[in-house]
Amino acid sequence: MNTRNKRLLSVILSLCLLLGACLLTACTGDTQTNELPERGFMVEAEIGEGQTIYDPGDAAWGYRYGPSMLYNEDGVLEGWFSGPPDYSGTWDVLFYRYSTDYGKTWSEEVVGVEPIKGSREEYSCCDPGFIKMDGYYYALYTSTIESQGRYNDVYGARSTSPVGPWEKWNGSSWGGDDPQPIVMYGSDVEHYGIGEPSAVVVNGKIYLYYTYKGRLGNGQVVNQTRGAIGDATDPNWPATLKEAGVCVGGKNSEEDSLDVKYIPDYKLWVGVTTCKRFSKQSYIQIYQSFDGVTFYEAYQVNDDLAQPRLHNIGMTGDGLGHIDLSIPQFVCYAYAKTGLDWGRWSTEINQINWKITEIKNLR
Repeated sequence: MNTRNKRLLSVILSLCLLLGACLLTACTGDTQTNELPERGFMVEAEIGEGQTIYDPGDAAWGYRYGPSMLYNEDGVLEGWFSGPPDYSGTWDVLFYRYSTDYGKTWSEEVVGVEPIKGSREEYSCCDPGFIKMDGYYYALYTSTIESQGRYNDVYGARSTSPVGPWEKWNGSSWGGDDPQPIVMYGSDVEHYGIGEPSAVVVNGKIYLYYTYKGRLGNGQVVNQTRGAIGDATDPNWPATLKEAGVCVGGKNSEEDSLDVKYIPDYKLWVGVTTCKRFSKQSYIQIYQSFDGVTFYEAYQVNDDLAQPRLHNIGMTGDGLGHIDLSIPQFVCYAYAKTGLDWGRWSTEINQINWKITEIKNLR
């Protein structure tokens, strides 16, 4: 399908989705009218030439994946990446780097977050999602108590510095040496569980998103993105989180986690993921949401400039997870150069150009 046809299909799909969302709202009694709004928005995106910012070289083992990147209040682009430490007993830590020139050059990396030995998060800190508010960096990440990498949960920590020291969430507040999950799986140990978090803050609420791969009560095995919403004005906001339900359902095993940001100019949530991960046919998929809970497929990115075999993607925003369309924005992902090449992945960054089309006169 050529680019023109793809965009036409995207417009039609967005109109259908918006119509469906409005009719659903009318049916659930949240409004007194079933009339369509006078305006709506369609999300598209294209990426530019990429730059490799990590390469394992000739090493038999090495990777940086699942990046989380934010612009701090000084305009510095900061990033955290999952990778193996130089000691045994822990699979992954979070490495930190920053750029002062919109991703052209990067600092040397240092360890930003690592597990507490002897605790339930001892195996890993990986798949990060970072926000920054009220002077604190909040690190959200995946860890497990299961030696095969299954039965994962979402954990959290906070610090006034991007590299710590970190106060881990202990189940009721921040601090101590006994970290506890922010969101716990608690189901079939044979499956991945919960992890790969991202978060945005909108109107005093924190929207937390995470992967759910597991078995439901009816026996069905699912791959979903789920959400929870909490009070961002409460310093102990993890204790205020309430489940928001399934944000993206029906994902297949080749679709990755969803990294979510918010575009305040249009009051839109956008998510980015990779599909057909690890394959030559891999591509970047954009989702959008009108309420931060229900997400729809919006646009398949023209991936001619993306590396093949890509996986575990993240995108830029500010500390609250908001996208400022007036400055350069980026996606970043890991990729394998040849075949699956498990555990030997480079890291690529591409500028992403967001295009928001206003759709008027929907009546």
